[in-house]
Amino acid sequence: MKREVFVFLLICVIALQYLTVGSVSQAQVGFLTKEELNEYTSLWKGERFTDGRPKVPDEILERMKNVTLEEAEGVLIEHGYFNQLEDGWVMTHENPVLVGRAHTAQFMPNRPDLYDGIRARGKKAGAQGPRSKFWQMDVLVKDDVPVIDMFGKIAQAAYVGDNLAHRVYEQTGTGIVVDGGCRDYDGIIKIKDFKRYKFTPDGVSPRALPGMKNGLHMVESNEHNERGYRDEDPENRVRMMQKRMKKLKSASKDLIAPKIW
Repeated sequence: MKREVFVFLLICVIALQYLTVGSVSQAQVGFLTKEELNEYTSLWKGERFTDGRPKVPDEILERMKNVTLEEAEGVLIEHGYFNQLEDGWVMTHENPVLVGRAHTAQFMPNRPDLYDGIRARGKKAGAQGPRSKFWQMDVLVKDDVPVIDMFGKIAQAAYVGDNLAHRVYEQTGTGIVVDGGCRDYDGIIKIKDFKRYKFTPDGVSPRALPGMKNGLHMVESNEHNERGYRDEDPENRVRMMQKRMKKLKSASKDLIAPKIW
C-alpha cells in the first residue's frame, strides 16, 4: 500500500518539530541540533520543548480537531503556503481526525559504505535502539504525530507493522502518517485506546489478565503515563502517586480488621 495513514483516534497535522534524514532500513544521517531547530522555525515565538521543537499549545490542538480541510487549506493559501495538501492516502480507521504536533523523518536509500558513520553519528546524538525508526520512537511524546517520508517506497520498506503502530499509539495517543509501505494491516485496525493505568475515581485501573482477548500490559521506567510509557513530567508524577494512594484507600474498605491478642 502506498501512502498509509495510520489513525487511531485523532488528518490535520500542524507545527514542524523535527527533521531527520536517513536510510530506508538502517539509520538517520543526522539530527537537527537545538540551534538548527530554532533557526529553521524562527517564526515560532511560543513555548518550545527542551530539544528546541516548537510546542503548539494543547488548546490549539483541541481547536484544530474541529477545523475542516477546506478551512485549513484556505488559511494556508492566504499565508502563502501553496504546497501543503496531499490526497490519495489510505486510512486504517473510518472518518479519522488526526491532530498533533508533526514529528517528521525522511528516509533515504541505504548505502552500506555509510552505515557505520550513520550509526556512530546517531549514537553520538543519544539515539538508542537497533534501527533508525526506533530512534524516532524513543523521543515521541504525547500528541506527537510521526510523519514519515519514504518517497512512496513499498518493496523492502514496510516502516510500520502492528507492534510499532501500537507503540506509537500508546506513546502519543494519536497516529502515524507514512508515505511508504506497511504490513500487519489486520492488526493495526484493531488498535483501541486501552489505558492500563487509567486515572479513575477509586485509583483502580483496567487490568489485562493472561489469556484475555486483545489484552495489553505495558509499563517501563520509574514512572509511566496512563498507557504505560515513561513519563517523568511532574504533573503526571503527582497524579500517578495520588492514584496509588486512592487505591490503598479503596482497598482498606475491604480489609478484615486485625485481631489483637
